Amino acid sequence: MSTAMVRSTAGAGWQWAARVAAVLLFGFFMMFVIGEGFPPLGKQPLSVQLMFAAWGVVFLGYLVGWNLPLAGGLLTLAGVAMFNAVQLWAGGGLAGPWFWLFGLPGVLFLIAAWVKGRGGRQL
Repeated sequence: MSTAMVRSTAGAGWQWAARVAAVLLFGFFMMFVIGEGFPPLGKQPLSVQLMFAAWGVVFLGYLVGWNLPLAGGLLTLAGVAMFNAVQLWAGGGLAGPWFWLFGLPGVLFLIAAWVKGRGGRQL
């Protein structure tokens, strides 16, 4: 088996791990949305609206990463960074460790893109 084929298979493995993590984390988030209901965003403070926009970027990254792991990974991590920036701006400090977990699929997508991108290069 060629080195390029091994890297391609390894990249696909990382991408599938990212996909599974993304589906599980999105499902976890939806449990709260279904259980608590979606707040009326138009009546929320700007910081809450921006945090929900950040969640949108995170989940868009999950979706994009399904086929474009580099773009999806960057979008996901940008959404997590945006969420934390808004949290800091609103005076709440950084988000707790459970919120950082939502960046895991982004990291896995970036690893998949990196491994796949090395397909034609020698070590």
